[in-house]
Amino acid sequence: MNELKEFIQTELKEIIFRNVDFNEPLLSTKVLDSISLVDLIVAIEEYAGVSVPTGDVTEENFDTIDKISEYISSLKE
Repeated sequence: MNELKEFIQTELKEIIFRNVDFNEPLLSTKVLDSISLVDLIVAIEEYAGVSVPTGDVTEENFDTIDKISEYISSLKE
């Protein structure tokens, strides 16, 4: 799971041009806008070999790197 978190952290740095901590809020604080979020999801889907249903893109699943990692891991189970 740490590998996935590091991948997400690296992708975020490329998308929003700054470092993000694993537990830093991304959606609730508007760090990510809708375009940045889509870019991140596409990268994660390609990396992890999963498909994220649009309805699952919520603050509960995507507000922090930790939450994203947990959610993606649950898709792979």
